[in-house]
Amino acid sequence: MALSVTPCGNRKTWDARVRVTGGHPELLWGIGDAEALTAQDARVERVAVDRGQQTVGYSQLVILREDLHTVVDARSLHVKTPRHLTEVLAALQDHARTAHEAAVLRVSPDTDATPELTELLTGAGYRRADKPRKGEAGPRHLVVRLGETEGELSKRLSDDTLQRCRAGLRDSGVRVRRVRASDRDLSNVGLRSEYIRELLRAVGENSVFLVATEHLEDGTETALGYLWFVHTGESAMIYRLGFTDRARQLGVDDALLLTGLVQLQQRQVHKVLAGDPDRPSQPMVLRELATEEHEAPGTWEYPLLGEFQVAGRVEKTGAGSWADARRTRPPTTCCRSSPRSATPLHPSRRRRPRPPTTCPSRHAPGTRLPGPRLSRARPSSHPTVLPQRGPVRTTPRRPPGRAPGWTPIRIWCAPRISSRAVHRRTPGRPVHHARRGAA
Repeated sequence: MALSVTPCGNRKTWDARVRVTGGHPELLWGIGDAEALTAQDARVERVAVDRGQQTVGYSQLVILREDLHTVVDARSLHVKTPRHLTEVLAALQDHARTAHEAAVLRVSPDTDATPELTELLTGAGYRRADKPRKGEAGPRHLVVRLGETEGELSKRLSDDTLQRCRAGLRDSGVRVRRVRASDRDLSNVGLRSEYIRELLRAVGENSVFLVATEHLEDGTETALGYLWFVHTGESAMIYRLGFTDRARQLGVDDALLLTGLVQLQQRQVHKVLAGDPDRPSQPMVLRELATEEHEAPGTWEYPLLGEFQVAGRVEKTGAGSWADARRTRPPTTCCRSSPRSATPLHPSRRRRPRPPTTCPSRHAPGTRLPGPRLSRARPSSHPTVLPQRGPVRTTPRRPPGRAPGWTPIRIWCAPRISSRAVHRRTPGRPVHHARRGAA
């Protein structure tokens, strides 16, 4: 039976599906709304891939504009059975092509990475968008099992890390509090309160947002750092975090993490997806509490349009595909315009043509130039007429070793003929049109 893609517009139904099936916290409805608030010109669509009355996969599609192309990003794609991954991807390809006119489908499956899965994706025409380490099937992620009590977490920490956490909260000026969408303004401590409030409204109650502040001697209060967990009934992830150098010096970063993990325990969350273990900024608390490592397949891309397949991915340097540049560039200008805009460069930034200089010659004086640039002299009654463009030079009247009858002629130094009708001007060479004559 063929698969069908069905959009979902009910938040409660969607979040209930994520919790019941053990989906990634990134698939929660509020995360999609938060991404739409933070990303520029981003739209979010929640879709389920069904076979009849049974759902075989679902994902939260983020529709973005990248380098003049539409990209559909299926983040943390959940598939009921990994062997059905290619079938689910084929259904998402048709949906992205027809519903959004996308040029690229980007996927990051939420499953274990295996060599068989890598061969399956490669054989289906997908290519990696990330670069895993040598010998690894995909990026690694730490997994922290929380256990039941705070004592279980403390026993797994080293003495130095545990003392550092306690010292971070022992300072009388340091305060840790949980922030909700209905809380008072936080701009007095240096945080963008309105922006945080909008994100908290989007994510809802499926999150734990902690802020650490310090009271200074002058009576003011300043933020030392923040930590944001987003969780389902089974697992949680670190959505965002940030600490100042002062917080790391006092040990507030580790203390805030340990406090957040204890609050997740109270919410019956069993595990935390902690990110890349080799990241330099990975907190020591998460490194020591991690009980296992999980290898994910990573991010893969599939080109949906034929023109996009020929042109290839647009480079980060800003050079668009050849077809896009041909459509957007004015046909009569010699100045290269930006591929991100159909308008040419600003007039003040155009290059002014340089005056022509004498064409250099690789041959010593007194030698005959090869090729069609030299011909036998004609009678004086029929002078040779050459274009009066570019520099002109004269050959000797009697080149050594040549028979009488050779007379001086004038030679026009022409540029190399390009296959394109219009090319950029080269200093020292005049602009030449390939259809109006040859050298």
